[in-house]
Parts: sequence; C-alpha cells; structure tokens
Amino acid sequence: MKISRRDFLKYCSLFAAAVGLSSLQLERLGSVLANPNGPSIIWLNGASCSGCSVSFLNTLNQTTDAAGVLVESINLIFHPEFMAAAGDLAVKAIRTTFEKGDYILIVEGGIPTAYAGKSCMLWTENGQEVTCVDAVKELATRALQVIALGSCAAFGGVSAAGTNPLAVKSVSAILGSSSGSGSGSGTKSISLPGCPIHPDMLVATLVKILNQESFELDSFARPKFLYDKTIHSLCALRGKPMANTYGIAETCLMGLGCRGPKTRFACPTRLWNEGVNWCVGAGSPCLGCVEESFPGKGPLLRRPSV
Repeated sequence: MKISRRDFLKYCSLFAAAVGLSSLQLERLGSVLANPNGPSIIWLNGASCSGCSVSFLNTLNQTTDAAGVLVESINLIFHPEFMAAAGDLAVKAIRTTFEKGDYILIVEGGIPTAYAGKSCMLWTENGQEVTCVDAVKELATRALQVIALGSCAAFGGVSAAGTNPLAVKSVSAILGSSSGSGSGSGTKSISLPGCPIHPDMLVATLVKILNQESFELDSFARPKFLYDKTIHSLCALRGKPMANTYGIAETCLMGLGCRGPKTRFACPTRLWNEGVNWCVGAGSPCLGCVEESFPGKGPLLRRPSV
C-alpha cells in the first residue's frame, strides 16, 4: 500500500508527541509536503544487514507503509530494497537527482575502504563498478543533508568490529565530522545510531530537515533532541533490587552488564515494534547500541554471579 503526502502529514500528526512536533511545525510540514519539488532521498546500503531498513518498515500503523512514506511523500529516488527499478534505470535516477542537487543522502551501513573500496560495490555505471566509498563521497557533495543511519554508518558498529579486515569506516570518517547544528550542513553528516535504529529517529529528523529547522548536535553528531536522557534515568527498573541472574522480574540488570547508565536514548518510553516492548522490558540488559563504544571488545553481557 502506498500513501499520499496528506497521509504522511496525518501520520506525523498522530505521532507528533513521539517525534517531538509542535502544531507550528506540523503546519510548516504541510506546506513543504504540498510542494511537488520537495527534497528527494537517495538511500545507500553499505556494509550492513539492512536491519535499519527493516526497522523503518515496522514504523507505521496498518493503514500506511514505510515505502509509501518515502516513495510518495518524500520522493525516494533510490533504495536497493524499496525500489522497483534496477540496473541502468536505477543508476540513471541517481545521476539525474545528483545533477539537480539538494537531495537528502541516507547512508545505512559502514563503508569498507580496504582493497581500494572494492569489497563493496553498489552499482555499475558506464561499464565501471562504483564502490560504496566513491558513491558516498560523490553524492555527499551536492546533498542538502547527509544522514548516517544506524550504528554501522554512524560509528562503524558491528561491521567494523573485531579485526575489521575490510577497514570499514563511519560516514563521518569518510566525509569529516559534524558538530554544532544540523539541517543543511552540506557534506557534513548527522548521525542517527542504533542497532537497528528506532523509526522515530529518522522520521523526526526528516521532518526537521524538511521544515528547514536547525537543531543542536552532540559531540557524536547526534541530534540532542533525540539522544539526550540516559536509558537508566528513564528505566522503570531503576532503584529495584539488583539482579544476580536472568529471568527474575522487577530487578535492575546493571549487575548483568546493562549499559543503560551510559546510553542516551528514550527506549523505555518510545518502545519498539510499534510500541510492543524494548530490550530491558524483555529481560535483556541494555547493550548500548546507540553509543560509539558499541559493540566493544568485551562480551556484551556478564555471567550471572550464581
């Protein structure tokens, strides 16, 4: 099912509190979506499991779908899973959009740089294979905004873990770091880490970009309006008896390796899979997937003490 710009605005209205939209912002968004020449999106997948794309597909209620949001509401030009076009037609769409400029470039997954980047090819153009690193560098030069979507794109994440034989790098490592404020920052990227991302992260950020609203970034180029409070400060298990093994209800999981005190995102209040649950609610310690240190060199979880 596809949805219209009006339906996308309706979706944003229904979830205004979740994505942090005021009535004025919704009014501005309506004007932007009424413009048929609004920003286009090119969405690249590098070294990734496509988990962030799948998570985004779970964002909407049964009357809408994520592909409709991007294809019909925000003009998705390229996504290897969402689009029907392939081969020369897909490449032509990218090239036409690049020449026009002022599009939003979303990069999902880390960017392999070993072997001159040839371990990750995205498409063929004029008989030449185009590497992920070359595509990101070129497309970023004319983008209205670059978004590093997910922890692999933002920090390297799982794709850069361990010995990292493909020399996977983050988007900011390829393009240069961002700081200060977002929206319209040229080749500098906004980071939306998460493994996978929460759908609200992308929707809220896209809305602010479409409304041409600036927003403050933290030292990791994450929007402060999203990545502000720690998991621990919002957790319903804070102050509960300390757990020393798994499967015990109403116990704090810090003793089992929960990274909530150092992890900034509103998982306890936003929840996942359309509000069904979140990691700690399902009995697992927070793994800190939105932080630069994820996944880390050590084990994600600690052994029970008994």
